[in-house]
Amino acid sequence: MMEEQEEANGAESPLLTKKDFSLNAQYDSVAVINNGTNSLLEPVTDQINGNIPEEEESSSDSEGFSCARASRVQILTYICIGLVNFTSFCGYSIITPFFPGEALKRGASQTTVGLIIGIYAIIGMFSGPFFGKYITSIGSRFMLIAGLMLSGGCTVLSGFLQYTTGTTFIVLCFAVRAVDALAVSASMTSGTTILIHAFPNNVATVMGTLEIFTGLGLMSGPPVGAFLYELGGYRLPFWVIGGILLLCGVSVLIIIPPQPDEEEDAKQTGSLSSLLKLPVIIFTCGLCVAISLSIAFLEPILQ
Repeated sequence: MMEEQEEANGAESPLLTKKDFSLNAQYDSVAVINNGTNSLLEPVTDQINGNIPEEEESSSDSEGFSCARASRVQILTYICIGLVNFTSFCGYSIITPFFPGEALKRGASQTTVGLIIGIYAIIGMFSGPFFGKYITSIGSRFMLIAGLMLSGGCTVLSGFLQYTTGTTFIVLCFAVRAVDALAVSASMTSGTTILIHAFPNNVATVMGTLEIFTGLGLMSGPPVGAFLYELGGYRLPFWVIGGILLLCGVSVLIIIPPQPDEEEDAKQTGSLSSLLKLPVIIFTCGLCVAISLSIAFLEPILQ
């Protein structure tokens, strides 16, 4: 009797259309009533039986940043970008113990020393938004490699400035620091973009942990610079950090795969002016300026 009733129900029920299957994929369950209308039902059958779909389990497991759940490419990308941040900010702060005294001996005034150190941040402030706007047109991976190579070359070149004095020394310091700041700004912007591509569901956690490398670079720069200066003079700190930056560029070329923004369809830019009009962006930028001032205003006179 029950078999006859099931056959009758099956004969009366219409077949699911392509639209019905799409609804089924979106809402997990589509039932067809005998009158031919579709009814969306909650997938309570699996919950009653205690069976949870595998897709839901995998999605819940993927929440949160964990090295155990990350792929090999993700881990290597994170480590590589972390080392880039560490080395770049170490190179920024490595001159603090010895450069002001060396610059004063070569004819620069105290104000000029402050401007040479400050030009780094000024260039980074204006070039960062530019690189962020056109990173999809340039390509984040290419921008990172080019920035590291250019920064490494400028840092190595800074070591040779010990053979100059007077106006020549001052002009070359401004030029090399400005180009170095441009390169570091490009590498920092592209490195952040690459990490967002690698960890799209854990952006806040990854960016927060990346700041550990930034802080370590700023902290270790002065003692490392003082040690290398005592060991080999003015040249050695620049040559060591510059060589490490060049090695980081080669490592990025080998380890980090091509990025999604290198595709033609992804090469689109947004409006920078409309972004800067947002109150939250203005407040955040002002907060970053205030924090940076509290960190950097002692650098030219601390020695």
